[in-house]
Amino acid sequence: MRSLVKQGRILELGCGGSKTIEDSIGIDLINKGETIYTLVDVPSVADVVADVTKPLPVENEFFDTIIARHILEHCVDIVSCLKNWSSKLKEDGKLIITVPDESIVMSIPLNPEHVHAFTGSSLKGIAELVGLKQIDFKDNYNGVSFTSVFQRNGVHHASSG
Repeated sequence: MRSLVKQGRILELGCGGSKTIEDSIGIDLINKGETIYTLVDVPSVADVVADVTKPLPVENEFFDTIIARHILEHCVDIVSCLKNWSSKLKEDGKLIITVPDESIVMSIPLNPEHVHAFTGSSLKGIAELVGLKQIDFKDNYNGVSFTSVFQRNGVHHASSG
């Protein structure tokens, strides 16, 4: 997945106990250093404590890359999340989403915290409905997941930050 990340400002949503890109800004519900209850003895690496299903606490900041690795399947209102997340992209910024692939594994029984399941085509369709264009797709990421890369269609924010 690292090869998909653009240089520049990187925001990682739901970073948990590890970041994809070490110097990214990580957002998670658990304070940095506190143990994540669903992961035995794994401390959070979050830089910012926030709920990524709400407006992101990075006002007036825009990012070259936003990573949402195994977080979207936990979000009840995926449309609002995708709109919110993509609104924080710089012009030509990338939103990289990795989720379990429902065509490989029944992902909701896999984890009781999952509230949505996706195939490559279902995520692409939902993303298109909120103004995102798929620019890359990697299947069989870890034997059970896929990664989609999106950019916003239409009007973009000016590069800032």
